[in-house]
Amino acid sequence: PKSATFEARPRPGKAISSTTPPLRCQLECRRADDVSADDRDVIMQLISDNMSALYAESSWGWKEREKKREIFDDRHYFLLARRDSDKKLVGLANIRFDLDFNAPVLYCYELQVRSDCQGQGLGKFLLLSMQIMATRARMAKLMVTVFKANERTLKFFYDMRFKRDETDLGEQGENVDLDYVILSKTTSQ
Repeated sequence: PKSATFEARPRPGKAISSTTPPLRCQLECRRADDVSADDRDVIMQLISDNMSALYAESSWGWKEREKKREIFDDRHYFLLARRDSDKKLVGLANIRFDLDFNAPVLYCYELQVRSDCQGQGLGKFLLLSMQIMATRARMAKLMVTVFKANERTLKFFYDMRFKRDETDLGEQGENVDLDYVILSKTTSQ
């Protein structure tokens, strides 16, 4: 697997606590079928911790077995972020190269960061890494589905210049009340 390094840098006007060292991580890319059983357990726990309540409140409901089957499908890849100090998995992206209405896209199924590591730029680093991958693979765009109730995540993607995708039913003028929006960002090919 290929790897990269991430080190948290404080945002202007926001200092990282002097008692907590900056977050340093190694990022690796793995095919879903190459992820160890231990890592699979950690991944599912992280997704459950961050998302099960949002799923439970939605019309989709939280179905852990289906979610596990989806993200570990052999067409998926993971970007895994491990903290340097203890090698623990602290963040991930679950992605798939796909065709969406005959356009080549990189679809982000999950972007998760442990709660104690949020707000330090790791999610942004993972997203920027996906954007580079999408561009280099000549994908038309990077896509993601976000629950409308997940306001913090919606703001994150809008701040990263994602827009409602043309395939989003609300964007097509359909009078539907869905729990989610489909967002995308075109690549610079």
